[in-house]
This record gives sequence, structure tokens and C-alpha cells, in this order.
Amino acid sequence: CYTYAYIKYFFNQAGILLICTMTTTKLFMVKYPLRSRTWSAKRGKLICSIAWILSLMLPIVSSVIIDASDIAFDYKSYTCDFGFTAEIWNWLAPALTAAFSVLPNCLVLATTVKLLIEAKGLAGRQRQSLKWQGIVTTVATSIVYGISVLPYAVYRILVPVMPSAQPGSFFKIHYYRVSLSFLSLNTISNIYIYSLTVSSFRKFLRSKLGLSTRMPPATTDGAREGPEST
Repeated sequence: CYTYAYIKYFFNQAGILLICTMTTTKLFMVKYPLRSRTWSAKRGKLICSIAWILSLMLPIVSSVIIDASDIAFDYKSYTCDFGFTAEIWNWLAPALTAAFSVLPNCLVLATTVKLLIEAKGLAGRQRQSLKWQGIVTTVATSIVYGISVLPYAVYRILVPVMPSAQPGSFFKIHYYRVSLSFLSLNTISNIYIYSLTVSSFRKFLRSKLGLSTRMPPATTDGAREGPEST
């Protein structure tokens, strides 16, 4: 139970920060193509490593600084979650939410819109060759991400302004469960987005699937080893 609660927040936060990093760097590459060519793979790895380290903020604050035992089973979501019962969470939770959720989500939205505007301008001028594959992948990923987090964001926004809603109401139980299910859409859809938009990823999948479906080698008498194919 404890492990699930910490891992859940860690990977959810990492997903937000990595998508924010992807859209921001892609916009920079489109807007400043000459400067982006000087970037090395080492710099990219450093940026991603910082995002992963920042994702540890909530688990570390909860377990080390505040209360490691403040975790319980939530019957609304049927998962283990932080209780946030300490008084410090009254101001720390909104601060962490603003810094590691609201701000990155706003950046994802802003950079995606700006990326589309910049790409359309470059394509219209026809002065530079534009690699649409990376742009389409980035935009599709950010759109699916927005769809996955929107129901949960609506729940978090409306709960404080709906104090009269009953604890067992449709909104606080069923809608909450649906919004949590939508959060998995971002992770599930990645392989489909990359398969549709990245040709090298499609070739990689085909090569791996081809290796797994090869016929067994023939024996000396001409028959194939293994079970007969139907």
C-alpha cells in the first residue's frame, strides 16, 4: 500500500514534467533551429534527469519531512493514497500543486499552441524544410495528455466550491473514479501515437515482431523443428 502511493505520485509527476519538457524543447527547436543544433545528447539527458529528480519532491516531503505513515486505503478510488491530514498541508499542498502541476500544465498548453503557430508560419513561408513528424508526435502527445488530465482537473477545481455535495453523490464517487481512469489514457496511448507518427518506431516494432514470428530452422532431413504450423 505504501509503495503504491509513493510510486503513483512519482510517475504521475514525472509524466507531467517530461511532457512539459518535450513540448518546450520542440518549440525551441522549431523557433531557433540553428541554436538547437548545438545541443548535445548529454544536455538532453541532463534535462530529463532533472525532471525525474523533481518528481521525487512529493514522496520525499511526505515520507521524510512530514509523516511517512499518513497513508490509507481510499474506498472511493480503491487505491492507497496520502491522507494529507497534517496542518502543514493546508498551505504546502496548494503550493506544490501550483509549482508541479498547474504551472507545467499551463506550459504544455502554451507551448503546444505556440508550436502550431510557428510550424504553420514556417510551412507557409516555405523557406525552411520542416520536420512534421516530430511536431505531429509532440502535438498528439500533448493533446492526449490534456484529455487524460482534464476530467481530474475539473474534479479538483469543483470539489472546493461544492461543499453541499453529499459524500456518496455521483460526482464525488463515480465521476471521481472515471476521472482517475482517464489518467491512464496518457500512458496507454503512447505506443499508438509513436507507432502512427514515428516511422523509425514502426520499423523497430516490425523488426521485433518479425523476429518473434520467424519459422524454426529446418533440420537435416528437410523438416522443420518445433510444432507444425497450421
